[in-house]
Amino acid sequence: MRNWLRKLKISREKHECMRCDLLPCMNLYREIDKAEGGEIYLYESTVKNRVHLPCEFGVMIHCLCKLSVPISDALSFEMYNQCIRDLKAISFLVLTGHYRNAMQLMRPVVESFLTGLYWDVKVIQADSDAETQRMVRTEYERFTEQDRYLVPEEDKNEAFGSDEQRRKRYLDQYFLTKWLLTKQVIDGKDKAKLQDMIGALNRFLHPTYKTTDISRPECTSCPSCVAFDETEYRKCVETFQDVTTLLLTTFREYIVTFLHEELENPDVKEALGNIQALDKLENEIGRQLIFSKDLKEFINSLGNGH
Repeated sequence: MRNWLRKLKISREKHECMRCDLLPCMNLYREIDKAEGGEIYLYESTVKNRVHLPCEFGVMIHCLCKLSVPISDALSFEMYNQCIRDLKAISFLVLTGHYRNAMQLMRPVVESFLTGLYWDVKVIQADSDAETQRMVRTEYERFTEQDRYLVPEEDKNEAFGSDEQRRKRYLDQYFLTKWLLTKQVIDGKDKAKLQDMIGALNRFLHPTYKTTDISRPECTSCPSCVAFDETEYRKCVETFQDVTTLLLTTFREYIVTFLHEELENPDVKEALGNIQALDKLENEIGRQLIFSKDLKEFINSLGNGH
């Protein structure tokens, strides 16, 4: 230990931390072979060899940012903003070979999305009643201040009826999907689909051996190294696109329903046009860009007029 500290002290002025030769586990440019090494090495080699490109994620993240601007006054905006931030982190994790960790982060995105939807529905249903609007916003402030927010009694009753076992519920996916179904914001098919998605993502949060890195034949022998895995990459991209499409669909519906004039906003048109162009670009370059059935359906729904 003392010898290592002495080396570090001597070399601290010229030492390049990201290429650390004293602590290989923190060398982000470490190269083991052409598909294994440090995170930045894997990222750069994947892009350089045109195996996959950052724009596969970047197009969708950029479009979400563009579409979120017109709805920035909505009560949901802060939760949706966090969704976009998490999606950026997910893209980096996938591109640097941390597939399991990327999947772990996608469940919070779904729950943040549902939470944003919950607050917007409450505001919309308050309609033009100023006092009810004020009460909803006051309740939202309480939500932002609490570590574990307990939903109001009225909302619990609407979601669970007289089921005494469900009287005390936090603002979690179980409550949110039940409540949104009761409010007819989603239907039974949507609810089942969301719960299936969350259930699949839960496997990466809990100790399920089959979802661990070490269970994969392609797993690196060194736990501080990453390696490219096409199968895992595709699974992550498909789920990423599924989750992102939830937001894209909601943002577009919000604009169409409440801010129809924003459809002529150049940024909104550009965002929807870029998403729509993925289909044509895929055919032109002969390379798969759309991995999600939900994204494909969303693109088809845009038609010619976005």
